[in-house]
Amino acid sequence: MFIIYIFFANNDVTCYVIVFVQHCVDAFSIEDEHTIKVLREQKLYGATKILRMFPNKNWMLSGVKTVLSKTDATSSVKHC
Repeated sequence: MFIIYIFFANNDVTCYVIVFVQHCVDAFSIEDEHTIKVLREQKLYGATKILRMFPNKNWMLSGVKTVLSKTDATSSVKHC
């Protein structure tokens, strides 16, 4: 999902348009966190391998690493 902010500044002759695009990443669903946990525990997959398996999810590497570190520390997805 992208959020686009558009600002208009009207000068006497020219109209300026400034567009800011902010990439928003949805939080992991419970099913996503469970899938990541299972792949880590049963297949010993790392974050990069998991990202390659699900290119359509638009997950960030840092987000997957966070889920993996919390899963490794607690052996649960409840705290993620």
